Amino acid sequence: MRRSVLCSWLLLAAVLLGGCSQDEIQVSINPESATVSAGESITFTAEVKGSEDPSVTWSVPAGDSAGTISTSGVYTAPLSAGTFEVKATSVADPTRSATVTVTVTPPTSVAITVTPTPVSVQTSGRQTFSATVTGTQDRRVTWRVQEGPAGGSINENGTYTAPATAGTIHVEATSVADSRAKNFATVTVTTSFVASVTLSPVNPTVVSGQFVPFDGAVYGVRYSTSLQWSVIEPQGGGITANGLYLAPFRTGLFHVAVAPQSDSAKRAQTAVEVQAPSAISVWIAPRTPSIPPGGQQSFSASVSGATDPSVTWSVRESNGGSITADGVYTAPQLSGNASTAGYTIVATSNADPTKRAEIPVLVTSLPVYSLVINPSTVSLRPGAATAFSASISSGITYGPDVGYTPALIWRVLESGGGTISSSGNYTAPSTPGIYHVAAEAEEIPDTFATVKVE
Repeated sequence: MRRSVLCSWLLLAAVLLGGCSQDEIQVSINPESATVSAGESITFTAEVKGSEDPSVTWSVPAGDSAGTISTSGVYTAPLSAGTFEVKATSVADPTRSATVTVTVTPPTSVAITVTPTPVSVQTSGRQTFSATVTGTQDRRVTWRVQEGPAGGSINENGTYTAPATAGTIHVEATSVADSRAKNFATVTVTTSFVASVTLSPVNPTVVSGQFVPFDGAVYGVRYSTSLQWSVIEPQGGGITANGLYLAPFRTGLFHVAVAPQSDSAKRAQTAVEVQAPSAISVWIAPRTPSIPPGGQQSFSASVSGATDPSVTWSVRESNGGSITADGVYTAPQLSGNASTAGYTIVATSNADPTKRAEIPVLVTSLPVYSLVINPSTVSLRPGAATAFSASISSGITYGPDVGYTPALIWRVLESGGGTISSSGNYTAPSTPGIYHVAAEAEEIPDTFATVKVE
């Protein structure tokens, strides 16, 4: 009897001890489940308890059609969607393992392009980045610096501020519509002088025919430099030397770029979405010009949402000077000891007199220039030619610059909008449309004539 009981106890102990030895080694995987897009990768880690050997063997039980995994736990999803398993097996005891489920979703149709990249920015300098999103109507993105605060900062508009120390940084844009879609720009932060550029607004939505002012700034240069503005697409509208964008009379996604005059390769750009107008709107250029007493300045108007693009010009103040039907304003003389006076130019839509635009003008005795282009508007047949002329009003009445007038450069603001000679002889393009001819100089406000080719 004793012998039987003793045997029973020994047998029970053996079973218990054997069971404990089998349960000593436990394997777990982190994360416990995952969702990835087709073709994307994710890294798994494994923990082995109960063994001095923490190593595991990774596998995909269903074979390569369910994805692949490296010896370090990097799983690459297959190109087809589905639910698959990833397995980690203890090397110390191959009977011990763990599995996790991976959900593979169809690949995203959303794609992002970040520009400029690569780019160099001086320490503490700034650079504006642009993200172009395709595959969705929602073009919004969120920005971040992959290296965190040590790599600098970036605001919601894509303007990056470099840290005070040099290094290689990555600026990332992620689609709001689909967080799986992301891309990045590589930034080399250097202590050397290197030009970088910012601009605003970023990614604006405008209506066809709208006048949109852009501003830009250059960082990392020893001397001040002027900016060079451009529109990348041939039919994407025009832009003046001072950054006034003239949206085309067509819808679409276009891009405005700016670069230092001294280094056109260092640029920033932004997307501009041009939509069809839902109502009549009126726009005036130039913005807030300064005009000498008795001087003249040409104004241009654009009307969105109306088949009749004409406007009626007026000056709000009765003593504020006069303006012709073509938009040529003549400033009044200053009264008494006044050195400046402000007035308001008004353009009223003839299609809907309740729609108007207003812009302030400053009549000043300070040394300023204003400009008149003649004709201010003209209609031409494709390929036809006309001559433009310009006259400058000067507010300089004393000092070494008396009698000096800035040298004007004639330019067609839209790419493909025709050609113009240095003397103002213009030839219309073969493509019908509305184009703008400008006479530009650094001291001159944005002044241009409107050409309708039909």
